[in-house]
Amino acid sequence: MAVTIADEWQHTELAKLLLEHLSSSAKKYGIRQLYAIELADNQAMRNFAKEVGMSAERDLSDANQVVYSLGL
Repeated sequence: MAVTIADEWQHTELAKLLLEHLSSSAKKYGIRQLYAIELADNQAMRNFAKEVGMSAERDLSDANQVVYSLGL
C-alpha cells in the first residue's frame, strides 16, 4: 500500500483518514494485511506507523528499509 500526502497537508489527519478508507475497502475485498516499505530513517513514517498500530520489521534484503504491516 502507499499513501502519499503533499507537504502542505502533512501533520494533519489526512493520512490517517485515507488509511481508514483504504483499510475499509480492503476488508470488503477480503484483504487481511496491508504492507508498506519505507526508508528506515523516515522518522515521520515511523511515528505514523506507531500511531495507527502498524508493526515494523527491518527488510532482510535491504537494511536501509523497513517493512510495515497492518492487520485488518
